Amino acid sequence: MFVLGLDIGSSSIGWCAIENNEILGIGARVFPSKQGFSGIAPHKQRQNHRAMRRKNKTAKLRLKLFADTLVRHGLLPKTGNASTAEIKWLIVLAQFEPILPYQFGAVLMFLAKHRGKPIRVQKINGQKQFNMLPEKNGDWERRDATRLFSKIWRVQETCLPIQTGNPRSEIARLLFCKSKTKPNFQPKPVDDLTPQIVANQLNLVLAAIVKRFGRPQLIATEMFRQPKREKIDTANFPRIASKPSSVRYELEKRLWLELPEVDPQTRRCVYSGDAIKLEQLGTDTVEIDHIIPRSRRGNNKFENLLLCTAIANREKGHLTPIRVGSWQARLPEIFERAKVLPVGKRHRIETGSVPVAGTRYDRQLGSLTRSIWQRCSLELAGLCNNSGTEMRVLRGHETARFREFWQLDKVLQPANALQNRLDHRHHAIDAFVLAALSANLDGQELGSQLRSKLSAAIHQTVTSHKVNHGSIKADLNKFPAATMGMLAQETAYGATPFRDLFGRHFGVVRRNMATITTPHEVSKVRDHLLREMLAAYLRSKSLNQNQPAAVSALVANPVLARAKRVRMLEPILNPVIIKAPDGKVLKYLKPGSNYRFDVWQLPDGKWQSEVISLANMYDSSWTSVVKQQYPTAKKRLKLHHDDCIALTCGNLTELFRVAKFCANDRLYLVPVNTAGDLKARDADPTDVFKYSVKSAAGLKMREARQVRIDLLGQVFDPGYKN
Repeated sequence: MFVLGLDIGSSSIGWCAIENNEILGIGARVFPSKQGFSGIAPHKQRQNHRAMRRKNKTAKLRLKLFADTLVRHGLLPKTGNASTAEIKWLIVLAQFEPILPYQFGAVLMFLAKHRGKPIRVQKINGQKQFNMLPEKNGDWERRDATRLFSKIWRVQETCLPIQTGNPRSEIARLLFCKSKTKPNFQPKPVDDLTPQIVANQLNLVLAAIVKRFGRPQLIATEMFRQPKREKIDTANFPRIASKPSSVRYELEKRLWLELPEVDPQTRRCVYSGDAIKLEQLGTDTVEIDHIIPRSRRGNNKFENLLLCTAIANREKGHLTPIRVGSWQARLPEIFERAKVLPVGKRHRIETGSVPVAGTRYDRQLGSLTRSIWQRCSLELAGLCNNSGTEMRVLRGHETARFREFWQLDKVLQPANALQNRLDHRHHAIDAFVLAALSANLDGQELGSQLRSKLSAAIHQTVTSHKVNHGSIKADLNKFPAATMGMLAQETAYGATPFRDLFGRHFGVVRRNMATITTPHEVSKVRDHLLREMLAAYLRSKSLNQNQPAAVSALVANPVLARAKRVRMLEPILNPVIIKAPDGKVLKYLKPGSNYRFDVWQLPDGKWQSEVISLANMYDSSWTSVVKQQYPTAKKRLKLHHDDCIALTCGNLTELFRVAKFCANDRLYLVPVNTAGDLKARDADPTDVFKYSVKSAAGLKMREARQVRIDLLGQVFDPGYKN
């Protein structure tokens, strides 16, 4: 029976094909996800922001015209405005009795500024009364501002100045027939693209598997569902009794033997450090604690139980050890005493969570995971219905339980019993468990029989990475001389003739006043008067660098609160210069990230690297500097991010993936199967992982050549050509 196991994640797919107790193939496919993608290009965002600024400018001009109209009709003084609180009370008063003309004009001006906001109506004694003030009592309903305007005008019409006549039509036209005063424009983002990307990659992987091995008779996958509280496992461990009993005594003795030893008859409590003698077992002085409480989805298994003193258990309460406030000072001592405990219990104490090798119920599944499962289940159901393939869905905790039962986590790292998530091949191991369980659910020894075969197959597996080189050539054919919006990381920068000591151009950009929190940011303000004012204010408040309180302090300042956005100077290295037809520099664009790493072989046999930025690729007039200097140079490598290369050292050939590259002839490589946060792992001194940094000369010494890895992990190595 041909069984295919699939472990589907948000950025990876693990697969394993089993037929007649033989592993036909196993592998993992990794691809970048688009979580949080807004779906709006940077240049479109800038267009939307410019449109919003134009609307705000038009609204300000309309308000000025409206104010001039009120002044001309004698309803508003040329200087002086009433406070907001007074105007709100005037709105209530103007609905029932006449008020002064200037007060009436202030009410109309307030309505013009707040047009578009909901007007509420309050029922008092059975009568409806319009009000702009939030009240706790009364039944509030939303109404249009035109009804409020009509009601106020009917009351105040008899008290208008005689020389003004009846300007109601003109005022109503300016008040209601124009655009909103404060447009609330917010671009609507598209849905998250991750489920669509996962479904597309799943279709490609399934097509490649069917092409190589044929159609499977059974497809096994894992079900994503909302985690629930685990049931008590009464089969392996007895229920904890509240009163002393022989069963409880035996369980306490097993837990007592795990504690740090003082002498053969005494152990030490991990939480408090107090001594626990053998005579105390079965008494009220010691208790069995759940490391992760039941209220936080902790289970009643032996891996979650710990013997401690009754006082320490009361102090811990319903929290995990790292969440207890009174224990923060002695946490290092607790972690030191917990080193003698099993790995699972030590992990629970140090992190407050279940180890990855345990149950999946402690991983909260959000809407994104559900969307991925719904999309992929439809794809799998369509394949099964068309080909007659059976589909079986297993629960997540079953995969984790049998992976631990068969000790498959030791395949990738024998020294640790936890699942190695720093290797992409752990997805393939999960897929193997799914396939093994579905191939023979009655005989659970199937996985144990295939363990040796799995170990041999998994060490020959190469992770397949999806590369994305973009569509630069297609864009250049359509727009041969266009500067695409994706070049700008934020927005356009105003051009200035100034440069810093390093030769970088200074561009002008507007920032929010609330983001200026440090003296370094104050030094970037272009206006010297405002810069001195901000610096003096920071010194007066004695705000140190990187202190978040400066944000609220600057906004609360009555002088600085008026300036919402400030022009600041930003240094830009090698900007994209946008010029007018007459050659005048209009603005700067900050170039995007490095696009490609080219390696050239010079006529004398040496290798020289050249980094091409994204701005250069979109510049149709750009040509290679190396090619200009050496017309007969030959290109040996053309590397993008996530491309794979092979390096040879003697008889050993290693496969690496391109992580990043810099303009100073530095290429950062990582093994193809390595996973995790590479930047954080490289900075961690306790982690054995480090980037493999190569130069052009180092690549030549290791006989570097670019290789291709297909969807199923098959490597196509063209070999090194001297």
